[in-house]
Amino acid sequence: MSYCFDGPVSFSSMTAQAFLHFGFHHEQEEKARWRFVLRESAGGWEASLVCEGRSAAGPQRCRSRREAAHFLMDALALATGRTLGRWGYLLGMRPVKALYPYLQEEGWEERARAFLKKEKVTEETAHLLLAAAGAHRRLLEEEGENRGEMTSLYVHIPFCPSHCVYCSFPSAVMRRGAALDGYTEALCGDIRRAGELIRRKGLAVESIYFGGGTPTILTEAQMARVLAAVRDAVPQGVREWTVEAGRPDTVNPSMLALLRSDGVDRISINPQTMQDPILARISRTHGGADVFRAFKEARAAGFHTINMDFICGLPSQTVRDMAENLRVICQLRPENVTIHTLAVKRGSPFFQREKEWDLPKEPAVEAMLRLAGERLRAAGYHPYYLYRQKYMADDFANVGWALPGHDSVYNIQMIGERQHVVGAGAGSVSKAVLPGGFRLKKLYMPKEPRVYGEMWPSLCGKREALWDFLPDGGDLQKS
Repeated sequence: MSYCFDGPVSFSSMTAQAFLHFGFHHEQEEKARWRFVLRESAGGWEASLVCEGRSAAGPQRCRSRREAAHFLMDALALATGRTLGRWGYLLGMRPVKALYPYLQEEGWEERARAFLKKEKVTEETAHLLLAAAGAHRRLLEEEGENRGEMTSLYVHIPFCPSHCVYCSFPSAVMRRGAALDGYTEALCGDIRRAGELIRRKGLAVESIYFGGGTPTILTEAQMARVLAAVRDAVPQGVREWTVEAGRPDTVNPSMLALLRSDGVDRISINPQTMQDPILARISRTHGGADVFRAFKEARAAGFHTINMDFICGLPSQTVRDMAENLRVICQLRPENVTIHTLAVKRGSPFFQREKEWDLPKEPAVEAMLRLAGERLRAAGYHPYYLYRQKYMADDFANVGWALPGHDSVYNIQMIGERQHVVGAGAGSVSKAVLPGGFRLKKLYMPKEPRVYGEMWPSLCGKREALWDFLPDGGDLQKS
């Protein structure tokens, strides 16, 4: 079954998730059998569902985005005979955001639970959401009333030693070496301009995050230059500094010592799975033994917060494989663990070829996720953030788990979209949160490194313009 959407871009993600849940795929308008039409009208929107030129539901007046979602989900459930599923009407990539209006109130959990029941969210999913929302509330309480204009600095290094078959992120497959000198130079200039913006607007940098790709693909000399640029750009007092060292084969004691000595206090070492045959099949360039080595070296370097990522639903993966992954987690006890569900993303080698791979069926993936939740809770972990993705198997979610006292500030703030982000690097995004919250202005840097190298100086002015609504406050953080 195919569909198209005729309405505002701001509703497209919600629409895609609704149709995907009911088994539809997107198609061009002239080829699509079903069409969801959303038109602005007095006080809201007018929604209609059309099948082959004939009305299937509506038109119906909707006063809000949520009412439009209810209309579409009910119409598709009636048309297909399928149920709403575990998330009920709660569409969106960041479902915890729907609970934010309750978090600063006394008795918030009771009111939030009532809201989730009205949205027809299952009890198990509501329990997960409320636990994650509790972590967000704890961060709000820690910040208090005097949080000011807080921001995160995001630095993107979009290179990897190989292209994992499920990934759409890396801009280029590269080896560590001099070929990255040009990118490093451009990135350092970009970071320095970001620092000028941060100081001029008096932004308080709460966290720094180096993402990718694989940032640790840089040589130690290149990484030292980037770290120095960040030190010059960002005043002292950053609460959390994360570097993704996602490929264990890019980690060595000298790189880890460099990162730790410059103030990086959180690192990601991401196995994805521990079975060597699966790692080879998904084009990872390391084995399970490299994971143990890199983890041991990170501990020896003084990292007291380590994150590890695992994926449920990889080719030929079984529930037994996931049980082995969880045994390793309980043995190593990283402070953060993120359990992802395989999502077949546009731009990944998987896309439109997934039938060529021996992917586990949805009941097996669900069993893996359930086992992960049970084992991690028993080991003392709690869920502290979660998000959903398009093209994810069934209607699962990616869930971040933490040991007490180790909730990642950056992850919570990014999922909540309640904090500015100043982004530097090819493919980075900057986000300015407009007064009142939940409305953003964004700027994307070009994803292709060569284009980025040519354009970043001119794009810095556009990035700075995102914060035109804030007065120039001078170098407030150094006063």
